[in-house]
Amino acid sequence: MAFMKLSPNEQRIFDMVPNGGKKITTAALAKKFYDGVVPYNGQVIVSGIARALEKKTVGHPVRVKRSKRTGPHPINVWKEA
Repeated sequence: MAFMKLSPNEQRIFDMVPNGGKKITTAALAKKFYDGVVPYNGQVIVSGIARALEKKTVGHPVRVKRSKRTGPHPINVWKEA
């Protein structure tokens, strides 16, 4: 298995996503990522980082997963072992 190369923001989001299948929404993740003051497109940025993490973690022991898009509602993000 190859080493996973992550950007600094991807590493921060990866560390913020809870382990053990516990889910967190992209809205809550954005609030944590930006320390409570989410900029205009902050949730979209966090969602894009989560999407990149989902692709990068395929084939690794710990994978980031996302729920399907449900219109204007936040997406759930979690880690699977």
